[in-house]
Amino acid sequence: MKGLLASRKFWAVVFDMAITLTVYFVAKYIPQAAEDVKFVIAVIQVPFAGFILGTAWEDSSEKSNKATELSEEDLKEVAAYVQQLPM
Repeated sequence: MKGLLASRKFWAVVFDMAITLTVYFVAKYIPQAAEDVKFVIAVIQVPFAGFILGTAWEDSSEKSNKATELSEEDLKEVAAYVQQLPM
């Protein structure tokens, strides 16, 4: 649960839902604004979707880089192995 509350994607989705629901209910109770509300919702969704996808891509690339990084101990083992090779 702690990881979820620290997630940028989670808070972006929560914020997006809050804005969308607020705008939807404004349109519901003020019918004259319905067309404008549909436009606002459509415009708001694009940047939020881009932010969430970009953050997910960034997170996945960070995780894949960590899997291929060598620790200092790994580097020492490689250096010891290379020194043992006949030259």
